[in-house]
Amino acid sequence: MAKILLVEDYEDVGLIVRDYLQASQHSVEFVKTATDARAQMASQRYDVIILDWDLPDGSGLELCGEFREKGGKTPILLMTGRSAIEEKETGLNAGADDYITKPFALRELVARIKALLRRSTTYAEESGESTREPRAGMLVGTKYRLEDQIGEGGMSVIWRATDTSMGREVVVKLVRGYLSRDDRTLK
Repeated sequence: MAKILLVEDYEDVGLIVRDYLQASQHSVEFVKTATDARAQMASQRYDVIILDWDLPDGSGLELCGEFREKGGKTPILLMTGRSAIEEKETGLNAGADDYITKPFALRELVARIKALLRRSTTYAEESGESTREPRAGMLVGTKYRLEDQIGEGGMSVIWRATDTSMGREVVVKLVRGYLSRDDRTLK
């Protein structure tokens, strides 16, 4: 179960998408304005953010750019009725990881979200970040979202985490990065 922020100004569309994603075992927070989205993006951690391009008090495109400028790495899917290639390029250049044009099949949206979740750890590896060095918001094994470090020892670090498949709080113990490179230690 992924934690998703859905930003869509048309309530009917937002409710349909939210309900479908929840039926697909995802946790979804639905907001309708850029102002509310900004507040949620600043105060919460999400596994995926879905942004509508056109919002009554701003633009999903602007939100995406602001989020990336502040170092946000959460996968972003831009959702819009705009279909011109130039507009898609603009969205992707602003930092969106994927783009879906309305109208769309809900199953396609879920497939794209799954792909973003699978790739999110790959992005960290490609950008030079070590996926073995834990950080808040990181997914471990595509199932556990790290929240806060709560302890440490000589060989490991202890994190409060969320089991995204069950929606419950858990504790995750991770071997320190320098030890994780040694196969004997990992065994």
